[in-house]
Amino acid sequence: MVCASYGMNVGANTMTLAAQKIDMTIIPVGHCTFPVNIITKYHPTGIVGSVFKLLRLARRMESEGLDPQESSIKRLLAGGESFADESRAFLEEVWRVPVYNTYGSTEGTMCGECHEKVGLHVPEDLVQPGRLRPCCQQLCGRRRMW
Repeated sequence: MVCASYGMNVGANTMTLAAQKIDMTIIPVGHCTFPVNIITKYHPTGIVGSVFKLLRLARRMESEGLDPQESSIKRLLAGGESFADESRAFLEEVWRVPVYNTYGSTEGTMCGECHEKVGLHVPEDLVQPGRLRPCCQQLCGRRRMW
């Protein structure tokens, strides 16, 4: 069971559809402030959110007398902003669970990290990065930036 913070992000919807394919339960949370009672009521094993949302959630849990390290959470998936190794280490210290990185755009998740945490993997069957060719420039009216 995973809690995901939704907004105007199509990527979260794509992630939900993918999770359903592997029989994972998703609790969609539409708020910018993740409710602590979701953790105490549903006991999710993972949370998807930005680094700062995950840190603020841990602080709010502690202010309510809950220890994030003793919660049901087994892993965190951080996205929505880049983070340094120090940020990952701090999140892992606060929650005492592994933290994985993901990258995407508003349109969808583009790549993620595996359990080895050695960098992001791009699913080549779904994501085909490329550059705008000069012939397409006339179709969309944009100039090349390179």
